[in-house]
Amino acid sequence: HVPSVSQVRLPRLDLQKFSGDLMTWISFINLFDATIHCNASLSAVMKFQCLLSVLSGEPLNLIKGLNLTSANYLIAYDLLRDRYHNTRRLQTLHLNQLLDLPQTSSSSIKGLRLFVNQYTEHSQALRAL
Repeated sequence: HVPSVSQVRLPRLDLQKFSGDLMTWISFINLFDATIHCNASLSAVMKFQCLLSVLSGEPLNLIKGLNLTSANYLIAYDLLRDRYHNTRRLQTLHLNQLLDLPQTSSSSIKGLRLFVNQYTEHSQALRAL
């Protein structure tokens, strides 16, 4: 007995855009890696086109001079990782965000919730690095 494989049509995935903001780098590259970079069914040219389509500003300027070829995809990908995946800078950024969390009064549920959410976001980001 051979199990049948059902075809499931997933909704179109809109990838997160990246404009050079280090605060969004890790979430951007993690999603890009999981959906595009590590997807063996996509050619390098398709991956490169997808990468170009989700960049703007400085990151796009960094790689837009490369021809859209298979060989240049990894060059473009590595240029971006070299520029933005700086663990020390990312750690400093998140640590500073933790130190700069606004004080809140204990009587404000909304303020406490915001504080806890921001604290959790930055402390989780530090752990992930």
